[in-house]
Amino acid sequence: MSGTQCHQAICANSSCTGCMACVNSCRHGGLIAGSNDKGFYRPVAVEEQCIDCGACAGVCPVLHSLSPAPQAAGDGAKAYYGFVRDADVRRQSSSGGLFSALAEHVISQGGVVYGALFGGDMVCVVSDTETAGGIAPLRGSKYVQARIGGDLMRRIRQRLVRGQQVMFTGTPCQIAGLRGFLRKDYPNLLTVDFLCHGVPSPLILKEYVSYLEALRGAKVTGLRHRDKFRSWHVFNIRIDYADGGRQNIFRSRDPYYLLFLRDLSVQETCFHCRYTRPDRVSDLTLGDYWTDVDHHRIKDDDTGLSLILASTPRGEAALSAVGGKLCLREVSFEAVHRAYYYLQHPTQRPSQWDAFWRDAAAMPFSAIVSRYGRPAHVCLADRIIMAFGRKRWNAGLIKLLYILDYEYRKHIAKNL
Repeated sequence: MSGTQCHQAICANSSCTGCMACVNSCRHGGLIAGSNDKGFYRPVAVEEQCIDCGACAGVCPVLHSLSPAPQAAGDGAKAYYGFVRDADVRRQSSSGGLFSALAEHVISQGGVVYGALFGGDMVCVVSDTETAGGIAPLRGSKYVQARIGGDLMRRIRQRLVRGQQVMFTGTPCQIAGLRGFLRKDYPNLLTVDFLCHGVPSPLILKEYVSYLEALRGAKVTGLRHRDKFRSWHVFNIRIDYADGGRQNIFRSRDPYYLLFLRDLSVQETCFHCRYTRPDRVSDLTLGDYWTDVDHHRIKDDDTGLSLILASTPRGEAALSAVGGKLCLREVSFEAVHRAYYYLQHPTQRPSQWDAFWRDAAAMPFSAIVSRYGRPAHVCLADRIIMAFGRKRWNAGLIKLLYILDYEYRKHIAKNL
């Protein structure tokens, strides 16, 4: 089998998630980490280096049916919601701060934590830390595909073989790639994924950053995709600049957010995701607790609540180990399953997806913003909240404002 055939033996581009298990499995340089024409990370064949060993195809989670996480609890999976008791950590987190509590515990036991962070060039990469001080950059949502290095999984395996505790946090497909690469279960590995509806293109993020820098005349030095500047419910993107300036843009007004929320900038693979299901590939699954399946018996004070699904005894044990740092309440797993479409089916492909990518290849980002990244309507709820400066709002009042805004828009549309 030639090098080209070896490359074709790996899954098709439309099915590839960019997990890089194949690249990590290749010890001869026959595959390297690259990207496709839309900027999504993909393996790239180096034909003259391929020795036709088949290792790459052997670890691909798309080509091989991947079972749920080892020792999966199945119908015994449990659901909880709550928050970390450390108010500062909770405030700096995207929701309730449970990731940080888990990470701190693993590091306190001499372990290592893997997660996504933004580098100085605003490229999102999967990195690691063995110190509590290194948790902060890994904290919080990053709405973009994170790059996995060509030897990262090998280093993880080395640590696992040495007996070091490892906590790996990523998208479900990244964890599926890691499990495919490892080929066996390690009792000292804790896997943590999150409820994911799709990953945006790193190329779109790069063009967005350049767009911001051109408008500001200063380099972007920091991005926080889920800042709680005014509200957890009405979150915004925070942008820091080299000139010391800062912007806070509500999700309903920011073009990058709108492209993501409209599912235009996400990869095609996400529209037939294999991991939007209740039987998870990870020990623990994190998410936002937006639903009312428990009627909010833990008060929603608008500073963030996390949903957490424990799918294995190992996940349950990890939660128990940090229990004193958390305020948690168990809820019905079945009710959560019904309330979250991320646990039922993949994101639906938008009708404009092909047109968006054709235009993205031919037009400057400013033109893409004008065509696809404008707010569909003036959100009265956002306007009211912005009018009151730094005032923090009661969560119930925020929900009421959005309900009224929705009903108002529905009434207007009906009477046009």
